[in-house]
Amino acid sequence: MGSHFEAEVTVMPKPEVADPQGQAIEQALARLALSGTEGVRASHVRVGKVVHLELEAADRASAERALEALADRVLANPNIESFSCSIRDPK
Repeated sequence: MGSHFEAEVTVMPKPEVADPQGQAIEQALARLALSGTEGVRASHVRVGKVVHLELEAADRASAERALEALADRVLANPNIESFSCSIRDPK
């Protein structure tokens, strides 16, 4: 049995890819007049996803390699998305 690692993958659209959901949120935020937010404007809104998972692996290096492969092959579309991975110490 290996160690258990808490892992997280953040997937975002690449900067050159249009983000209609982010644009819609940005427009909605511009229309909202929330109390106490006068003079505050949100811009460059990008919407992505965060995936939390637990990995069992022999060691941290194995867990990192597996997480990178999982993110690249399953969780992100490398043509339009970028991703970052993080692993916390074993439980």
